[in-house]
Amino acid sequence: MKIMKTMGIFSLLACLLMATSSLSQSDETSAVLDTAGNPLQRGQEYYIKPAITDSGGRFTLINRNGSCPFYVGQENTDLGSGLPVVFSPFAGEDNTVKPHRDFTVAFAAVTVCGQSTGFDCGKVGGLRENGKILMALDGSVLPLVFEKA
Repeated sequence: MKIMKTMGIFSLLACLLMATSSLSQSDETSAVLDTAGNPLQRGQEYYIKPAITDSGGRFTLINRNGSCPFYVGQENTDLGSGLPVVFSPFAGEDNTVKPHRDFTVAFAAVTVCGQSTGFDCGKVGGLRENGKILMALDGSVLPLVFEKA
């Protein structure tokens, strides 16, 4: 799979709200922080991974059933590389991701499917299926952190 900017865009607002350990403040001017304590920047690449280190690896795209579309999932171990994502706040004046503002996020990858790899996210959790960890839209919450690529 070639690494490139992708057309896949999806909303992860709920995911950021679940990543409470990454929030710098609780007001409207706060920014979501990466693992180094810096605000997530528009256009920069970041890995999404569980805040709990024994909960699997970085997020990636998974070919769940041998056909398209690909799904958002996790590497089985924290040794896997995963795929970076790029955040883009909707508000043109925002250059950082804020927890109470809308934004898009796109995987920095191209798939063989030729279709969007975008996903809408609600509550995030892990679902195990056939030895793979998939991102679930309901179920238990999986706290996340963001690591600059």
